[in-house]
Amino acid sequence: MRNYLGAAALTAAVALVGCTPSNPGTTTTVPTGPTADRFVVNGAADVGDCATLATACGTVNYAVSQAADGETISVGAGTYDEMVSVDKSLTFEGPNAGIGAGTAAGTRGAEATVKGFRSPGNPHPVAAYEFDVTIDGFSIDPQGDSSLLTPDTLNLIALYGGSDVEIVNNRLNGGTWNPLCSYSCTTMADSAILVRSGSYLVSNNRVENFRRPLDISQASPATPVVSAKYTKNVVQNFSFRGFWAAEWDNSA
Repeated sequence: MRNYLGAAALTAAVALVGCTPSNPGTTTTVPTGPTADRFVVNGAADVGDCATLATACGTVNYAVSQAADGETISVGAGTYDEMVSVDKSLTFEGPNAGIGAGTAAGTRGAEATVKGFRSPGNPHPVAAYEFDVTIDGFSIDPQGDSSLLTPDTLNLIALYGGSDVEIVNNRLNGGTWNPLCSYSCTTMADSAILVRSGSYLVSNNRVENFRRPLDISQASPATPVVSAKYTKNVVQNFSFRGFWAAEWDNSA
């Protein structure tokens, strides 16, 4: 492992502040994205193809199973007790899509809260899942899940990457803030965002209460990080390190 990222063109603009904002609301509303291909409404049943608001499904993972590559999934406000498995090229739009949560924050409405978005791989996403993904306008919170409140560097958003990846306008809260949280505490999630290859934008997110919030970890020179831009993000309350970039000489 080398503590630099020779293959990446990296731009970072991160604001570090000290206070903790109020928790986002979880009032259930109906998504209205007219251009979406699949719809999710909190409390609906997981049946059918989720292709219209009238046939919306109840979980994001079920909508993923019904979606084709390149489609958009619109998720209504509410709390979803699920880690979303990202196994194809998709756009995920929460109810606050397009509304900033970072240094250029807008007025947000009720949130769609999930535990995270991860592509398959152990411990991190593997090259078979190298594709374009957008995650826009969500609240991401481990929701007290003990498997996510461990010092294991498993990010709540973990993607292999692609030619166009965007993680924008999201609020990520790792749990109950503990400034002494290190390798043994179980009150906060370890890491927030990881993308392992390609070209991507991480913009206008609020990230708080993590041990090690932001990671660039290139998996292999064969699938390099070409461009990684971090801008307009607010990162606060981290107990170990704020930002880490590294290149691993492996093909995982």
